[in-house]
Amino acid sequence: MTETERLLGAILEELREIRAALSDRSAPAAGDSVARESPAEVPADPSDGLADTPTETPDVGAAESPLESAAVAWLQARKILLRRLPAPASADAVFDRLASTLGSRYQHLWRLHDQLRRCLATGQSLSLQLTDRSQEEVAACTALAHDLSKLAILTRYHYQKSTRLLNATVERSGAVVAFFTGGWFERYVCLQAEQVLAASGHPTAHLQNPQVQFANGDAGELDLFFMVAGTPLWIECKTGDYQLHVRRYGELRRRLELPASRALLVLLGQTANLCQELSAIYGLTVCNEQTLTAALQVAVGLTPPAPAPSSAPAPPTVTHTASGRAAEVTAWLTRCGLRPLPAERPALIAALLAVVAEQPPPLVLRDLKQRLVERTTTSGSQVQDVLQAVLRGGGLLGADGVPLASFLQPCARLLDHRSEVLEACCCRAYRAALEHPEAPPGLWPVTPAEFSAATGGALPGQTA
Repeated sequence: MTETERLLGAILEELREIRAALSDRSAPAAGDSVARESPAEVPADPSDGLADTPTETPDVGAAESPLESAAVAWLQARKILLRRLPAPASADAVFDRLASTLGSRYQHLWRLHDQLRRCLATGQSLSLQLTDRSQEEVAACTALAHDLSKLAILTRYHYQKSTRLLNATVERSGAVVAFFTGGWFERYVCLQAEQVLAASGHPTAHLQNPQVQFANGDAGELDLFFMVAGTPLWIECKTGDYQLHVRRYGELRRRLELPASRALLVLLGQTANLCQELSAIYGLTVCNEQTLTAALQVAVGLTPPAPAPSSAPAPPTVTHTASGRAAEVTAWLTRCGLRPLPAERPALIAALLAVVAEQPPPLVLRDLKQRLVERTTTSGSQVQDVLQAVLRGGGLLGADGVPLASFLQPCARLLDHRSEVLEACCCRAYRAALEHPEAPPGLWPVTPAEFSAATGGALPGQTA
């Protein structure tokens, strides 16, 4: 039996166990107590020291804290039924400590984190080359790797000082996979929220991953749901592919009737500029791991919200003679994190081709962005906008040849090494943004002349 067949068999067996466990549980009625269930999304190996310890499903009516009961009452008053709550697990303290380390030192640990995710997805061994990395990054990566080795999350761990090469095998238990594929970030955000609430004098009890059902039958799960001074603070966390969810979160915020300051979407590794633009478009408070504390302080009233900008960012100087229609196109693309930058884009694309030719894959997009900033006279935000256009237009590919969907993914190669092809990718991204359902009414369609005046490029052909 091959390794793939063995893994598929194990997954099927786990799914059968999950289905059998769920079938034995009946959902509570609206007035009944909420059942706390032990985490069972990915059954863990009982011999694993970090596995979630199975617990009985108690009557939570007696176990809830007053704040948890207040959260349940708040939801039920809006005809939102709380169906289930995960029970605490024996390994929570261990994973919370690891999450705090990852989050607080992420600027030095993100390469190791990306390698861990890739190894968990592919089953390959971990190999991280730290040559030319800062002493701070080397120290952070080796310290975390040593800690993970002691916890048996990494096996066969070895760090060669002379070559700065870190090698290990990653344990692929359910609890470990869930942690490194996003669970750690939710834990880190929760810990940060508890610290801010404690500093404000507010109690810190909360619901974590509650499964809810709305009056119309829609069901879902919330990441974090705090009660602060009688008002909820709802937080969702995303380590990638937020594009698939942000619109739905905006709609859910309105359904919950929460002010935007009390509905947070925390995106790992995204720029503050992009977070501000997403906040404006979707009616949420979108932040990243670095601006999280400030957003939490605003949410609980420790600091006043920042004043809204008096006007939209100025369009590039080359559009000063463009029609009002072209100016509207530029304004919308800017809000989408896709400033067209017709004056700067050609030079940035040429620099991108040069950097890729010099550096073997895989390319980490954060490193690529920094090198483009150093090579050109453009700012980091300008480089970000052009790279986003190339990415969203399908110009950056993964090892499987599939276009990247996130800045967190490594780039194995470019779609093509001709500047006109990457320019066409940017224009495809601009057109897709103009056709987006959230675009201002009447913005699309645009004429080729209007598109060219705003972006400096050619309008792609009509889509099928």
